Amino acid sequence: MVYIFGGISLDIIASKKCFDLGTSNPLKFSIRVGGVGFNILNHLEYNHNIFISAIGNDAFGQLVVEKVRRQNFNIAIQNINTDLNLEDIFKKNDKKLDKINYNDNKNSQSNETQIYEDQPSFKVFGDNFDNNICLIKNDKYQTSIYSAFMEGGNCLVAAADFEIIEKTLTFDIIHPILEKVDSKDICVIDSNLDPEECEKIILFLNSKGCKIFFETISLQKTLRVANILKNIFFTAPDVIEFNALLEGYSNIEQMIRDRNIQYILKTDGENGSILYGLDLKEPIHFKPPEELDVYDTTGAGDFLLSKIIEAFLMSRKIEESINYASEKVVEYLKELNR
Repeated sequence: MVYIFGGISLDIIASKKCFDLGTSNPLKFSIRVGGVGFNILNHLEYNHNIFISAIGNDAFGQLVVEKVRRQNFNIAIQNINTDLNLEDIFKKNDKKLDKINYNDNKNSQSNETQIYEDQPSFKVFGDNFDNNICLIKNDKYQTSIYSAFMEGGNCLVAAADFEIIEKTLTFDIIHPILEKVDSKDICVIDSNLDPEECEKIILFLNSKGCKIFFETISLQKTLRVANILKNIFFTAPDVIEFNALLEGYSNIEQMIRDRNIQYILKTDGENGSILYGLDLKEPIHFKPPEELDVYDTTGAGDFLLSKIIEAFLMSRKIEESINYASEKVVEYLKELNR
C-alpha cells in the first residue's frame, strides 16, 4: 500500500523562451490539476494506493474535482465543517456512497455542478485501495493555486497558496488514516503540510516502521521543514534545497547520519544527480539519459519521485530505481513539451 499525504491544486502555467519584463507577454496559459501529492499519485503506475488532500468550497475546487473525475480515480469528499468522519471511508463492507454533490446538499436545487450526478455510486474504500482519492473539503480556505512562469524550460518565478493543506492535513484530522499504516507500506509526504503537523505525522509513522518518501518542493518549504526532517527513507531535493538541508553541517555524511536519512538524491537538472546514503561507501553519480531542449519542466521532480517509488515497489535496488526513473523523466518531458 502507498499512502500519499500532500497537495492538490489548480496549476496555471505560462511558458515562453524569453519573457519581456515589466510588460504584458502574449502567450497561451496551460491550466491543469497539479500539486505535488496529486502529481505523484497521477504518475505512479501502481494502483494499490490512497491519496489524502484538501479542497475548498469554491469554483477552483469544483474545477479540480471535475478534471480529476475524468481520470480513473475513486473519489470521496468529506466536509470538515459538517460531516468529517474519515473512518467512514475505511468501512470494510459493501456500503455505497450515493451521488455526492459538491455543495454536500443532496436536496439542493441550485445550479452547482453535481460532481457525481452522471456516475454510478461507488463503494466506500474498505479493502479496495485502487486509485483512491480522499478530498477533505474545508469551507474556511480556498482551493490551492499554483502559478509559474517557465522561461526556456526553467522556472523564472512561481507562487503558491497551499494554506488549506496546512490547516486541514493535520495529525488529528488524518489520524484515522495513519492508524491503517503498517510496516510493509510506503508513505509519501510533501512539505505543503504544516511543519509541526508534519513532524507529528513522521514520528507516528516511524512507530509503524514504514518507509517514508519526502518531497521538499521548494527552497522556502525546505527551510520550513529543515529542522524536523529526520528518520525518513528517501528524499530528492534540488541543489538549492539540498544546500538548505546541509546548512549547519560540515558535510553530507554527517547530516544523513545525524538525521537518519537513508538516502538523499541531489538533483541538478541537465547535470544529473548524486545519491548519498547511509549504506553507501561513496556517492553515486547519475548522468541524464538524454539532453533535451524544453520550455516547460513543471512537475518533473514529482514525476521522478513517483517513478523511483514505482521501481522500488518492483523490488529494484534504489540505484536501479533512480536509473529507471531518470529514463522515464525524459519521456515525460518530451510529452509535456510536444
